Amino acid sequence: MENLELERVEIKYNSMFLDGKQHIESYAFVNEEIRYDLEKIENALKYFDSYLLSYSIWDILYEKTDEELDFDERLVQDMLYDMRFNIKKISNLELKKEVEECILKLYDSGSIVQINNVLLYLDDNYECEDCPSLEEVYTLDMYLSHDIKDLDLSVFDYEQLLEIHKGLKNDVDVRLYANPKYHWSRMAIIREALENYSIDVSKYVEAGFTENEIDEIREGLENGVDVSIYTDIYLHHDEMREIREKLEEGKKVYKLRYDSSQLDIIINALEEAKTYYEQYLFDSYDNFDELEKIIKDLKNELPHKLW
Repeated sequence: MENLELERVEIKYNSMFLDGKQHIESYAFVNEEIRYDLEKIENALKYFDSYLLSYSIWDILYEKTDEELDFDERLVQDMLYDMRFNIKKISNLELKKEVEECILKLYDSGSIVQINNVLLYLDDNYECEDCPSLEEVYTLDMYLSHDIKDLDLSVFDYEQLLEIHKGLKNDVDVRLYANPKYHWSRMAIIREALENYSIDVSKYVEAGFTENEIDEIREGLENGVDVSIYTDIYLHHDEMREIREKLEEGKKVYKLRYDSSQLDIIINALEEAKTYYEQYLFDSYDNFDELEKIIKDLKNELPHKLW
């Protein structure tokens, strides 16, 4: 995990750090920008453990008074619990007000911070027994590094998250392939076409074309030919290449569905017909030139292995 190519999250001492400096004690994904004091208080209470907040709040209360406090962190924790679950009969309203002010100070000091759609609780005093999972690390890094709150990364497995992470780092539109039904290898095909050629091949992946077939389609798109002529799921990629090369040479390709043996039968039949007409119906048949052109096209301009 030490060698992960992350953008904003760094793994040290089995824990996650923001930009390699501030320890990420806790975090949550939020849907909207938190602006107002009441929103800040409500979201801190909602997403962060009362036990975690109580120690920081107690420290702030302790530092602001010259006298010994007549309560400890447990009272603060109980207050946070009551506030979180909207307990109406809070007897110590003065402490409640002080706790709210302390929560806002945690925002002001940068202990609680929102980055894109992530609400972070940062703390220098940390203990971490379990190393975070790769999925957790990559997901958090992507949400911190990019404004992608419209994407639900929780539905992707580790390999799929890697493909999304690579795409984001290379500034491609990952929404074109961030689909949990795509195998990671299919996602990679779309990502690489976007990165290397700025060509979107997602609809061909969706249609079920193989990687080699998509390469032929992508080359055709890059060279400006009409790929619809050979985007046929039943064609082998070698056959698709033959068509693409014919199109790039400026030759006509007729979209018929014949295999090579059927095509040979058609050509032979036309040649026999042409010979018969020339010998016996020369005076009554005026389209020899057209028939000859058809035979030539079938022989020379259609990929003979194709249809």
